[in-house]
Amino acid sequence: MRCRACNSGPLSDVELSRKDHKTGEHLDLCNTCYTISNRAIIAQEYESLYLDEGQLDDLEFELFN
Repeated sequence: MRCRACNSGPLSDVELSRKDHKTGEHLDLCNTCYTISNRAIIAQEYESLYLDEGQLDDLEFELFN
């Protein structure tokens, strides 16, 4: 299977096993797209904190696992 966002592939077993914690659906995203997606969600949810790229790098948690 290929990444839903960038069409790279094939996806690894780890990439294929990720699920959205809210819906239970498989994400089918490569590691790069998964990271970018998480950063976008974090930035949107914490927009009032005005996080820059360096600060986002310091956040070491995943939203979907």
